[in-house]
Amino acid sequence: KVFNDLPRCIEGVWERLEDMFLSGLSTGVALSSHNNGTGVRVNYNYIAGNKFGVAALWDNKETATPLTDMQKVFDKALKDQNVITDVWMDDVALRNFYASKEVREQYAFNNNVTVGAGTVPVLDFEKAGQVLQTKFGVTLHRVARTIKTELNGKKNSHTPWQQGMVVFTCDDMLGSLVWTNTAEATRPVGAVQYQTADDYILLSKYSKNDPLREFTSSQAMVVPIIDNVDRIYTMDSKSVQVIMEVRILHKFHDRADFTKVYPVGETFTFDVARAKYLIARGLVEAVVEAETPEAEESKEDVFEAEATKPETTKRRGASKDN
Repeated sequence: KVFNDLPRCIEGVWERLEDMFLSGLSTGVALSSHNNGTGVRVNYNYIAGNKFGVAALWDNKETATPLTDMQKVFDKALKDQNVITDVWMDDVALRNFYASKEVREQYAFNNNVTVGAGTVPVLDFEKAGQVLQTKFGVTLHRVARTIKTELNGKKNSHTPWQQGMVVFTCDDMLGSLVWTNTAEATRPVGAVQYQTADDYILLSKYSKNDPLREFTSSQAMVVPIIDNVDRIYTMDSKSVQVIMEVRILHKFHDRADFTKVYPVGETFTFDVARAKYLIARGLVEAVVEAETPEAEESKEDVFEAEATKPETTKRRGASKDN
């Protein structure tokens, strides 16, 4: 009780799970590192089409367009027949969102204030939440979490949420814990005192003599699993997305999710590199202007690829490529 060993050991497992969950929710990949440099990596297979960048980096308050960027995500969710209910941001994304000229102008408009954005102060969390609730009908959440870890005797702290990432979710329950028994739980060692916490954490106490020492440890075979990844959308506010909208010419399957089919005649958004490949294969055609000046240059390359693609690349029917 003097050193509070058991609660600290339990808290260590909880911290590791929080670390994995927040990094997994913001990136689609969770990693639990061990002392020897190895670790457990969990890939939730976020859908590539649900990952977005921005038209202009959010750290420039004059040129950033957070609400316009978000509208693309909501449009994609509507096409997927999903309803986004919650938006999650860290402090990096939030600070840029508060200061954005577009966001401040929207706040002024919502409150019938006829002034320019230059005279509207930087917003706070409450006012930013009002903007999103009024425009999109969603709830804003602030992710401000620092995880403390100790590896090889060295203490560190880090933020598991990927900086600048914005996550859009459609469900109240985002995930669950999946666990099994540890090896020691089924084959206990003699002279060791065991105790179980939360069904999946195995605590153990044992002693050594000469000199007399007592050890307390915790172990668990558990990982956080994010549910309904097809109803989760992400947007990196620190990455400009060069995208192009294309029309499907021949039906094909999504390479990440083979159950998803791109039907003929429908329009979808791909990054320019992927669009170039699909156009060269004769599966799609470009239908709109590129989103950014950089994309405009890439679009010229796309049309060049379309003009020079060999006839043998055209195919009909289903394809595993996309």
